[in-house]
Amino acid sequence: MNQRKKYSAYILIIMIALLTTACGPRFYKNRFNIGTSYKKWIKEIGIFSSKNINVWGYEEDENLITLDIIYDNGLDGYKELCDIINAHNKFVEENPDYFPENIRINIINTAGSQQIISTFNNFPSGYPELDRAGSIKIQCMSMRMESDNSVELSAGDEIQFDVPVVCLIFDDMPANSEYSFLNSFSKAEQVIIYFSDAENYSRETACEDIRKYLPNVEIYEKAYNAEEKEYHLQKIQ
Repeated sequence: MNQRKKYSAYILIIMIALLTTACGPRFYKNRFNIGTSYKKWIKEIGIFSSKNINVWGYEEDENLITLDIIYDNGLDGYKELCDIINAHNKFVEENPDYFPENIRINIINTAGSQQIISTFNNFPSGYPELDRAGSIKIQCMSMRMESDNSVELSAGDEIQFDVPVVCLIFDDMPANSEYSFLNSFSKAEQVIIYFSDAENYSRETACEDIRKYLPNVEIYEKAYNAEEKEYHLQKIQ
């Protein structure tokens, strides 16, 4: 390839990259091009009948569904995301044989900057340390605490997710106020904490801060077992 062709190819790559970032246009899925095998589910959880919900991405295979959502208009959009999660759980209760038994479902809450704020998923094969049965219902919300989650922090208890497990992922110790989004998860029964820097946190402080919002939850820590070369959960309170 001569220099001119190399230069042209390089410019083309840059243009494609710009078009696929937050600076470029967004192309959302709609009811006509989403390409789902689960049309009844898509209709009944209301992703295309909500005013502020945009489907940023959708993928599926026989074992996994990934639904990526960007919402608009702050708390109004967050409330609609909550309604979708709760509608999914209601749908599973009313249609227990609709999905394949071991399917995994991930619903991703993505900011307008395209940063992932939180993810919602089920436990199709259970989660042994938590002693929870496998389910197609959304059972866990995971949040990386340094995400752009200002709307989530201001939601209060008027927005209530029907989710029993919350997983918090930290790089540094947060201020107590950063836990305030837990007010929207008052039905939570178990909280998992994971610190990527094991030397830069206080387990006791984290538990105290969590219990200010969820006083009765069980708290587990995700830790790496060097001998087994796997992560496990250890109950700490």
